[in-house]
Amino acid sequence: MDELKSKIFWHLLPQCSNSALLYLQNKFGELPNPLDILHDSDEALPEPLLHNIRAALNNSDGRLESAADYIHDQQIGLLERGTPNYPPLLSQIPDPPALLYFRGSASILNRPQIAVVGSRASSRSGQRDAYSFASQLSASGFAITSGLALGIDAAAHSGALAASGLTIAVIGSGLDKIYPHQNRGIATHILDAGGMVLSEFPPGTPPRKENFPQRNRIISGLSLATVVVEASNRSGSLITARLALEQGREVLVLPGSIHDPLKTGCHRLIRDGACLVESADQVLETIGSLLSFQFNIDTPASDAKPQSMDGVNCLHIQLLEQIEFEPTPLDDLLSLTKLDALELAEQLTDLELQGLVLRTAEGVKRLK
Repeated sequence: MDELKSKIFWHLLPQCSNSALLYLQNKFGELPNPLDILHDSDEALPEPLLHNIRAALNNSDGRLESAADYIHDQQIGLLERGTPNYPPLLSQIPDPPALLYFRGSASILNRPQIAVVGSRASSRSGQRDAYSFASQLSASGFAITSGLALGIDAAAHSGALAASGLTIAVIGSGLDKIYPHQNRGIATHILDAGGMVLSEFPPGTPPRKENFPQRNRIISGLSLATVVVEASNRSGSLITARLALEQGREVLVLPGSIHDPLKTGCHRLIRDGACLVESADQVLETIGSLLSFQFNIDTPASDAKPQSMDGVNCLHIQLLEQIEFEPTPLDDLLSLTKLDALELAEQLTDLELQGLVLRTAEGVKRLK
């Protein structure tokens, strides 16, 4: 299996989440060739993972070959965590994508980015604000990052393009399935202007509902700050804002009328401590100091843990008892277990590699 296929293989492997891929990268230094793993008896990996690898290799459905051919023919670029071109800010979030696919210029990732997001069902005034903020911020040298959705996202991309600036569209599908189809023209303009279309999902992946919360962490993770233009109480942009706060990034919010349902989510963010901004200049003032800020992350050494007779950590058993066969949200697990986020992530990765749980966009569900 060549290097390209060996990378894509992991994204197509059933019941293998991004956390499992991060585990493999940490263990091997990169995503390994699956054939090398099976042939190397010195590497001790959980049997459920090895079983999944064997099953996938023995039951090829053609998706791997199709994705590899598309990537080769369309000159799609790959970014693997730990390699020089991987975005430094993104590598520092709790769950960085192990592998990214992109069209366009990778050099744009070296430019400081600001995310501009908001509701799909946006108002005309909200679209004007997104366009104006993105245009002014782009003219100041920032790349504008958003999700290529209808409404605010599309206006933000268009504002950056109008200022002859650079913009990055992070999508929730494969690069061969640009969604929504109404914005395919914008995607083309982004690439023609030297920007980038980026995805965590391999070619052939449709725009599933559960992909978009995963996509949102990339938008906020790439950016120094996230500007929320319009958001109802049920807007997906609130997820992006929450993720930005969890990642230690600035969240800046445009206020509005108390009678406007498209501003209720914005006002909630402000009540919760987000920064109110009324102009692009205020955005620049707020994040100016961040341009020289250096993020430092210390990776804690993993301590040996006591093992139960069947090989499952006794602490893991306590965690497993809190996980149901329907997805349990991570926030609920943090509350139930009293673990901090890092400890919970480490234990969930161990359980996942044992084939006992699976992480999804809705939470963690038990498999056995």
